[in-house]
Amino acid sequence: MTMPGRVTWIAVAASAVALAAAVTSLWHDSPIVDEVPHLFAGYSYLRTGSLRLNPEHPPLVKDLAALPLLFLHLDDKALLPRFTGVADEDQWTQGTRFLEANGTMRLMRAARLPLLIFYVGAAWLVFLWGRARYGEATGLLAFLLFTFSPTVLAHARFVTMDVAAAAGTMATIAAFLAHLRGPTRRTAAVAVVALGVALLIKFSAVLLVVWMLMAGALGRGWRGVRAAAVIAALSGLLVVWPFYVLHMAGDSAREQRAHTQEMLERTLGEDAASRAALWASDKPLLRAASQYATGLLLVAERSGDRHPVFFFGKTRPSGNPWYFPAVYLLKETLGWWLLVVVALIGLTGAAIRGRPRLDRAFLDRHLETLALLLWLGLYWALCLRATLNLGVRHLLPTYPVAALLVAAAVAPTPGLKARNGWIAVWVLTTYHVLATLWVHPSYLAFFNALAGGPEGGRRYVVDSNLDWGQDLERLAAWTRERGIDRISVDYFGGDAPRRVLPQAVGLSEKDGARDGWIAVSVTTLEQSLGSETRGYAWLEDQPPDAVIGHSIAVWHRARP
Repeated sequence: MTMPGRVTWIAVAASAVALAAAVTSLWHDSPIVDEVPHLFAGYSYLRTGSLRLNPEHPPLVKDLAALPLLFLHLDDKALLPRFTGVADEDQWTQGTRFLEANGTMRLMRAARLPLLIFYVGAAWLVFLWGRARYGEATGLLAFLLFTFSPTVLAHARFVTMDVAAAAGTMATIAAFLAHLRGPTRRTAAVAVVALGVALLIKFSAVLLVVWMLMAGALGRGWRGVRAAAVIAALSGLLVVWPFYVLHMAGDSAREQRAHTQEMLERTLGEDAASRAALWASDKPLLRAASQYATGLLLVAERSGDRHPVFFFGKTRPSGNPWYFPAVYLLKETLGWWLLVVVALIGLTGAAIRGRPRLDRAFLDRHLETLALLLWLGLYWALCLRATLNLGVRHLLPTYPVAALLVAAAVAPTPGLKARNGWIAVWVLTTYHVLATLWVHPSYLAFFNALAGGPEGGRRYVVDSNLDWGQDLERLAAWTRERGIDRISVDYFGGDAPRRVLPQAVGLSEKDGARDGWIAVSVTTLEQSLGSETRGYAWLEDQPPDAVIGHSIAVWHRARP
């Protein structure tokens, strides 16, 4: 038996640090916007056997988050009578009641902890695959770049699908490339399971099928395309379909048709795809496919919505093609971006000196690297066309791939002596790690120095980039320490202010100026100030007395 080497032990130690940072920071995070419907939907799946709630995401992550709740002897009154309203409303209203009835923070901590498996799993996939393909040092470098990305660490702690999607993406890419290199039944089976799991995490994983077809053609021509098509078909038949069937035992065919009609009529109308999904919804062998297709249709429709977004000081009516490049630039450490610059310089120099011939031998030699670049190109092309700009988290399926490519590119450090080059690389990597840990526990609020740090980030973007409602518990602790017996609160998040702030009174930008203690979520504040109405303009004449966790601004305004 081979003992783990020094590099592996460094990765183990780094994993322990990252997990400690994740657990200690999530412990006092209030429920964020998306966690309420996700967790309540997952619990409803396990308790009722119905997928009616939150169909715009597959059930796997929600199941795993809700699984510990089955052992907590919870009050199920929020599930009874069973979903009498519109599903999109039920998941919020009844979800909030469910959390409050059973101890909000107790449930959130129990639900968040098991999802850290996706964080650890993705990080170790990056390390092991990078080590096998590019060498030990490069594998460790990629591992550290991914694990200590502030965006990865921030979203690994929530009941959301984004980091899990990154793990599913990395597993699928690694498995399919292994199959292209050495096609066997075993490698095919692993690829089938990996893709199936990815498809059960987030609907955007359907793009992996497109990537597999293209990567298959790149690696093995028509045989590769055929292999990709077979693996995709088997993933749907052997992994996705039975998983959905197991989740639909609580709904009759008639009930599912009614649920499908409700969701599709409210969003998509009478197009051919909607009619096909509705037709299949009560057919015994097609019900699972109809449910999955309904979710896909909802995601496709919502990704094209004109959703207001705050971007660079203005609340705009829809998305902007510069949104994702800008927010990515501001939300990653300067250590990361300096390494990207080094990588680009090195690759450019190598291309000029080597003038590689783009023949079959070149493709065979660099298949993995080219396939990773292909995934980056495909995913970024999709994001740049999207009008739904809700946060840098939507880029997370590219993060493992980007870490691997940057680590592989900076490893040779062309133009520098090997020893000095590696010293520079590890100095930048250390800075990357420390810059992320420095903002503990406010990882969601990380912005680099180009944005002015967490304090300056709100001038550019908000929502899940900065303020998703995570600091309500910390605001309550702050008010208790100061003996504040009345505070006006305008809160953006998944929690209920009355739960932890019984002294709170509601506040809206339409209410006009108030005196006394005032707390406004930064997302709400900046969206208001960036809009034409500027309802909170009366707060601009006085800087906040405090900003809790970088996400809730607090003032004390004296009576005029």
